[in-house]
Amino acid sequence: MKVILIVIICMQHLLVLTQQVSVSIPIGERTQELGWAITPIGTDFIISTAVRCKLDEDVPSKPCCAMVRVNTRGEIIWKKLMEFETDYLSRPGSEDVYVIRKDSLIVSGFVNRNDSTYLRLFIIHTSGELLRQIDYFIPDFWWNYGLMEVSNGYVVINTLQDTTAASFDFQFLKLDSEFRVIDEVNLGEQFKKVVSIGAIMESDSMIMVALEEFDNRSIGGKRRIRILRINEELDILDEHVINENSEGGLNRIPFIQSAVDSGLFVLHIKNYGASNIKIPPDCPTIFKHNSDYILEWYKSFYNEESIYYYGRFRVGKDQNLYISGTRQHRFEGERAWLIKLNQSGNEVWERFYFDSSKKSIVTGFSDFTQNNTGEIALTGYILDTFVNNNTPAGNLNIWFVTLDKDGCFNGDCGKHIRVDRKVNTGTESEKFNLADLLEYYPNPASDKVHLRFRSPAVRQIFLKDLSGKVMIQRKTDSDYEQFDVNSFPSGMYQITIEDDLKQQAQLLLQIVK
Repeated sequence: MKVILIVIICMQHLLVLTQQVSVSIPIGERTQELGWAITPIGTDFIISTAVRCKLDEDVPSKPCCAMVRVNTRGEIIWKKLMEFETDYLSRPGSEDVYVIRKDSLIVSGFVNRNDSTYLRLFIIHTSGELLRQIDYFIPDFWWNYGLMEVSNGYVVINTLQDTTAASFDFQFLKLDSEFRVIDEVNLGEQFKKVVSIGAIMESDSMIMVALEEFDNRSIGGKRRIRILRINEELDILDEHVINENSEGGLNRIPFIQSAVDSGLFVLHIKNYGASNIKIPPDCPTIFKHNSDYILEWYKSFYNEESIYYYGRFRVGKDQNLYISGTRQHRFEGERAWLIKLNQSGNEVWERFYFDSSKKSIVTGFSDFTQNNTGEIALTGYILDTFVNNNTPAGNLNIWFVTLDKDGCFNGDCGKHIRVDRKVNTGTESEKFNLADLLEYYPNPASDKVHLRFRSPAVRQIFLKDLSGKVMIQRKTDSDYEQFDVNSFPSGMYQITIEDDLKQQAQLLLQIVK
């Protein structure tokens, strides 16, 4: 199960979705991927995903970061492999890992190479160009929980391995506007029983954090949620314990959202040990607290015929509550799920979505967003066929779905909705541009720069300063190249790569001393 950090970002107005669509988007011919997060960019959407790096080979490989920009019809504007070296793992950190800054998208994640794990930031132009890629070595780094923008920089939340206790150490990393580390706070010494964390921007300068704490010395393993309020200088202002002695909770991040009445919603997964079924279901439970942190109501989504419910939670544009995700039913298979509740916790409607094709029985939602009129765009995963109708087990494609404000699909407002699915064509791996099939690191660089390509080929590589002066020129037929930059002055440079098909890629490199 994935961990989730909820980050509030400014969503631009989306084009009115007059007709709903359901589109299956493959990255390559032999991949497994799912829509990880969806972010509106003007009238389009950017979907992030972690895909199997070996695009065209029906063999296991490590996952790699990728991003796709689509319009409201699900048509691909561009797709980008952020990197694809098959010998190490890289991926976005959590669903909400974005900050939109002018015409760029900042994405946080991590990479594991040579038994070391690094925090990684991607700065991507909305046209798909990778502007910068920054790796941070952090001792005992384990997982990136997300990125939030504050008034004078950014705050990154990471998980650190705690070798002294059966819990994690959570780190708040403060970056300035140029992504330099200027401060850090670790919570491990103060909160030694924390197993998961969620956070939102409560205001422009205030972060609200939910810590899930687990006391394994108690019978049955009692859990509780601790709420912290932290300013942008990483000072803890106050804390409150809620949901004390909650039984049956699993190691799931608490999803946290603010309400219009200054109250607080917390959603986390509970395990229900029903005696008459072999495997108890995992179900989201949502708790509403008032501004004094007193519990007003809670609601569990429990069903004895389900193996699990899983949900992603938001307060919607209309101030109602929306939970999207998937339900694994014992008899009906895996179904995408969306429910709307009012502020009192009463159900307005609940709907399940599955593909009209009998071949596609696995669907699920991972993330969603709404426009100003309440219409909903979702991403997730769908079991699909390849272009050649070959269907290997477990082949998941990105699923892009749009619904109206009532969760209906082209007039169908029933509880169980069949959606027409359209496979997006023209996305074979050979359609990637040269710039999409290479990576370079580190950036900024002070000593050596490394370039890795999807496969060996004859290429010309040039390193130029911004006046156009060639500093390095090299011809290679390898899938890997490196060069020294330690003698060059600090500043911005351009790497130009040309292959034997006369395709060019131009990359920006910053050299620092």
